[in-house]
Amino acid sequence: FKSSIVNIASISSLLRFFSICQFFWVLPLAPDGNFIIASQTESFGAGDYDAYLIKINPHGEVLWSKTYGGSQEDVFEDLLITPDGEYLAFGRSLSYGSSRGKFYLVKTDSEGNQQWFKTYGHDDYTHGFAIAPTNDGGYVLAGNSTETDAWLDFRLTKIDENGNEQWTKFYGRTQDDTALDVKQTSDGGYIITGVTGGWSSDSQIWILKTDSDGNKLKSQTYGGKSYDDFVSIQQLHNYSFMLLGTTQSFGAGSNNIYLINTSFNDVPMDVDQSESDLDPLVSFFIIIVLGLFLISMKLLRNKTSEN
Repeated sequence: FKSSIVNIASISSLLRFFSICQFFWVLPLAPDGNFIIASQTESFGAGDYDAYLIKINPHGEVLWSKTYGGSQEDVFEDLLITPDGEYLAFGRSLSYGSSRGKFYLVKTDSEGNQQWFKTYGHDDYTHGFAIAPTNDGGYVLAGNSTETDAWLDFRLTKIDENGNEQWTKFYGRTQDDTALDVKQTSDGGYIITGVTGGWSSDSQIWILKTDSDGNKLKSQTYGGKSYDDFVSIQQLHNYSFMLLGTTQSFGAGSNNIYLINTSFNDVPMDVDQSESDLDPLVSFFIIIVLGLFLISMKLLRNKTSEN
């Protein structure tokens, strides 16, 4: 694989810009040119922290906001806009069925009115972090769970377009593992990425490839002897992948942006941008921009927690 490192001090202006914001995770562009924020709030709703959707225009003015969930803590960690302009918000709920949390999926119309919600999991700790569309019109959900043993494992759940569970798979190593992103790959399988080693000082980035039924094909870890964390992954051309994360193992500063270009082919690939077509280049810059945004949000979240 090929990796690159950028000092995180270069995004200090982004941190200042987003310093007014707390507890929001994703901000995709809506079909009408406005933005949807998936979040949580303690200020409104049924109790404790509630899952929260906010629609704003390009000037930052609130068009509408809605809360979701029950009397315990509920949070959205990811959001999809469906082809018909409605929303699927995904995260974790402690309000429905388990005080330790379940996968939590809410379907709304274009105005944020809840149409249905579903939870997935048993009585063990479960937390959802990522949702992605699949080529059969359904979706795949990723997060972590202690359902199979005492350690947290990657959890991957495939659902149909109405949220009905089709299958669930678990993947684990010898310590806590948390899946933070998932994508369907060009061959119909899935690429799952996250953190292995828990949230300890020596965690690493773990990338795992499955077939279309969720059966594990191969996996690889990246990182060093200090804390390394994952942000996002994107498949490029020729079956290579670009991963974006943070690292304390490499680079000049205490926290650095960690960019990895890797391939699951037998022969390692080193992409030459001068010979690449436009799609990988565009994907690369999309990852950088979104990654800087998400890293900024993560650092602000940690700062807020410390306070």
